[in-house]
Amino acid sequence: MTFDQLLQRWQASGEAERANKDSFLNELCDALGVERPLPKTNDSQADSYVFEKDVARTKAGGLSIGRIDLFKRGAFLLEAKQGAASGPRRRDSPAWNQMMSDAHGQALGYAAHLDEPPPFLLVCDVGYCLDVYAAFDGSGAYRPFPDGLRKRIFLRDLAQ
Repeated sequence: MTFDQLLQRWQASGEAERANKDSFLNELCDALGVERPLPKTNDSQADSYVFEKDVARTKAGGLSIGRIDLFKRGAFLLEAKQGAASGPRRRDSPAWNQMMSDAHGQALGYAAHLDEPPPFLLVCDVGYCLDVYAAFDGSGAYRPFPDGLRKRIFLRDLAQ
């Protein structure tokens, strides 16, 4: 799959994160020429590159299991959302920006509960863009990468 084919296929999708994220991310892997995520085994050591990676976290005084949308040990964790071309979560609107900010916070929460936080934290609007954050020292102090003005990679620009 080429980047142009990926863009044509996904640019009209919207507000269906659960239905679309795994298919989109698999096809993004194809366009990038990298391996797709592996089947989940529920063995935390074996599940090094999977969708829906379990992460135990404390919440309201108890323990809960969160699920990272896409995880690759030693590389990244990705939290996916999906905006829309119109409506309340219209892309680039204040509500959309809040959704992306909330997803970033969710990803930070997952990273904080990992024994070895990955160097990259990604927030994806399925079919639209990726926001990139990095912490290369293992501290979990993720900052926009490469900087605040260029952290967002739009799907339409991937071929470049």
